[in-house]
Amino acid sequence: MSGGKFFLTLVAMLLRVVPFFLIPGLVKSSMSALGNLGAKISGIGSRFGSSVTGSARKSDAFQRGSEFGEQLRGRGIAARHKILGKITGGKYTGSKGSKRRLARAIGAQEARIRGDAKAAAIAGGGFISSGRRDDITSSAIDAEETQGIKDAENGYRLDENFDANSESKVSEELEKRLNELNQNPENVEVRRKVKALTKILLETDNGRGTLMETVQKFAEANQGSKAASILGKYLGNGENMGKIKGSDQRGLQKLVMDINNGTAIKTALEYSALGTDKLKAGTVGNIDVSALKQQVAAAKAGLLSGNNLTQVTDVYRQALASENAANLINGESLEQINKLLKEEFKAKNGSYDGFQEVRLGSSTSDSGTIQIHAIQNSTSGGIVSTGNDARPNQQGTPLPQIRGAEDYRQNDNGIWLPPTR
Repeated sequence: MSGGKFFLTLVAMLLRVVPFFLIPGLVKSSMSALGNLGAKISGIGSRFGSSVTGSARKSDAFQRGSEFGEQLRGRGIAARHKILGKITGGKYTGSKGSKRRLARAIGAQEARIRGDAKAAAIAGGGFISSGRRDDITSSAIDAEETQGIKDAENGYRLDENFDANSESKVSEELEKRLNELNQNPENVEVRRKVKALTKILLETDNGRGTLMETVQKFAEANQGSKAASILGKYLGNGENMGKIKGSDQRGLQKLVMDINNGTAIKTALEYSALGTDKLKAGTVGNIDVSALKQQVAAAKAGLLSGNNLTQVTDVYRQALASENAANLINGESLEQINKLLKEEFKAKNGSYDGFQEVRLGSSTSDSGTIQIHAIQNSTSGGIVSTGNDARPNQQGTPLPQIRGAEDYRQNDNGIWLPPTR
């Protein structure tokens, strides 16, 4: 082989094997370059994030959030220890486990507050849309208001010098705070106390009846005021209006609507006579006794009369004759229904002479015999009913078997229920 051919052959052989040594190195260098590029992008993002976070931490919103978190820490510990102190009858310092759980809860709450503050600061810097910024602001305001109302309510309930279970005391305090709010509608503390007291009264039958009178009195005297508007909007929210409707407080429901619609406020008795045409026999057992008392007062005053009075008493007669075990009418409600029936009897006959009350057992009224199938006696716990083959229940009250072999039975609450078939 000549020298020229030898070198040509050697070059050809090298060209075949060189790629095996060069390409891996090239690939490795390329990948390193990509890695460096990713690291540079990541570094830019980190610097941008740090800048935003630093701006947020220096903002007024974040500082206020941190301060509010510290306030929550103190209030939370004090409230819990005060409650547990009342339960245990002495000073409560807390177990190690409870302190750890409380610390974790406070830490989580503070983290959420700081997160909201950061979001608000970033929103103010123009990083998100104005609509989203408004949503954040509105949500933060609502959350703060809700917490403020809870704090005010707890304050009243834990106050040893204030009886939150007394409707009259709560009503007096509400009237006082409403007058203060009327003087200064921008007073946040007073506004939250008004809402807290309203919330307390909404929880009980007598409370709702008392609230109706207090709200009507204030709204009539201060029609169109900002304080009345604040109260009307709070009563008209979904949760509160659900309680009002669920207890058939028709007068209070209409009063709230008039406040929010700017309609002239009527008298309390006029509101008591409204909405009775909407009553249904199947829900009479849910009506507040206080609402029934208001109807009786309206009937005595002549505001619930004529066809309206006849219509509502007919509904009550249907309810009394109903065999719907879920529609239990207690003794207090029966007493008020009797008073309404008595007013109707007088309107038709000119006097109360000859009126017969609906009693426990078979009874008659001006419209004839009423068979009461499912009324729980609030004093003896028995069931009122009429029929044949009467026998005593556990309280000694005779209970008939209306349908022969079918028997009465007790539910989980010990209330005797009639046959269902």
